[in-house]
Amino acid sequence: MKENIYSILYNELVLNYANGKGRTNRRDFWLTKASIVFLYGCITLLMGLVAVFTPNHFIYVVGFEKGLLVCLTLLLCLPMIMLMARRLRDSNNSRELLVLILVPILGWLLLIFFFCKKSQPYALNTETDSNVGTVSNAESASNTEFAPDSDPGYISGGDFVSEVASEHHSVSASVSGAESVAAHNVPIIITIALLAVGSICNYLGMSLVDRAYERELSAYAALQPSSFTTKAAIELRNPQATADGRKVIELYFDALAKGDYRTAYRQLAPREMERYGDFETWKNKVNKQNYAVENISLDFVYRSEDDEPIKEYMSYVVTFKGNRRSMAVNMYYTGTAWVIYSVKPAEKE
Repeated sequence: MKENIYSILYNELVLNYANGKGRTNRRDFWLTKASIVFLYGCITLLMGLVAVFTPNHFIYVVGFEKGLLVCLTLLLCLPMIMLMARRLRDSNNSRELLVLILVPILGWLLLIFFFCKKSQPYALNTETDSNVGTVSNAESASNTEFAPDSDPGYISGGDFVSEVASEHHSVSASVSGAESVAAHNVPIIITIALLAVGSICNYLGMSLVDRAYERELSAYAALQPSSFTTKAAIELRNPQATADGRKVIELYFDALAKGDYRTAYRQLAPREMERYGDFETWKNKVNKQNYAVENISLDFVYRSEDDEPIKEYMSYVVTFKGNRRSMAVNMYYTGTAWVIYSVKPAEKE
């Protein structure tokens, strides 16, 4: 049975890689589709497991998975189009109906209906079928024309063999019929199993990837080891940049909470100071607010190649105790220290 399945897949995906002619019966079509679904599901599940158990390589694992799936999709695109064209032809439908794939939902449902139709092996609806029928009729006429003249009692060699073979055929008809039904039903069971297992594997794989992604985001926001944290350090060309920026924010809000406004004011960038005009104006605004910090989490990092000189940027989200709204604190690196150039309400997710 394995050899039979492999031969079907080899014939449909390799031998007929770019062949839109001929026919593909319903069983072989769905077996091929189910095998591809199973393959995609296994790859997704494998990558999900790797992403969960190798947290520091999440970005690379997901990137490799997406690249692999894209390459596989490009590789199978042409043979799948040819496969669908042969299936439509086998069900006595025009190959031009493939354009229905561009029509969402309704077109897809119609194509599935056509793909599920029974084969029409004797429908002469194409030029190739007509040619085959013409050749078959010509051969039949030729055999009749050159048959030997004989009396009514004459039995040709072929007829004699047919009569002898018919007895053996009648004896084994029931056995061979049962074997044929069994052989036909096994691929159907395998097709259903491949579709079910492939879909389950794909769902589990995506769930594992989402779980790993949420864990990576939490570690990134808390400046804990993760692939995102490593990427941020590479982007900023400094592995201590995110930690240094967080210390500045802690110093800023701690000074505000203690009423040490001069220390807090020195953590601001020059353009942030200019926005308020002078120290007293800034002090009057921040003096009326509560700065009991609950959590500081990293939001994003960015390196600008357009600035002169080149600047690195960071943004943190600061949450406070009570019902006060979170604040987004944006910073950039001056070359010697991190300074705050913007403090504004954080956007809701």
